[in-house]
Amino acid sequence: MAKTSGEKRTAEERAWTLTNSDQPGMSLVVSPLTTRNYLGWSIAVRTALEAKGKVGFIDGTLAIPTDPDKYCKWKEADSMIKSWIVNSMIKELADMFVYCGSTKELWSVLEERYGRSCGP
Repeated sequence: MAKTSGEKRTAEERAWTLTNSDQPGMSLVVSPLTTRNYLGWSIAVRTALEAKGKVGFIDGTLAIPTDPDKYCKWKEADSMIKSWIVNSMIKELADMFVYCGSTKELWSVLEERYGRSCGP
């Protein structure tokens, strides 16, 4: 069954919602990203974001809202999630990626840089 616009709005708003336990200093995974562990790290981060209902921020399924009020809520959540991802890296990498403008941009840059296959 297709989702109605009311159900979609509720799902989006749920993704934008932060709780008291959501803190910018939080790390999503036990093993931080290094230059050698992207695949396992990315799976662990995606799993953690799925558990929190926030995976749409990295996979592009959660559109950036054009309404100013909704944009403010989205930006708060996006900034929080971006900080979680940056805090899930070794410091040397985190310092390089802290300047990405959005979570989706950060995720895309990481995937492009470290997600290349080592196969033939």
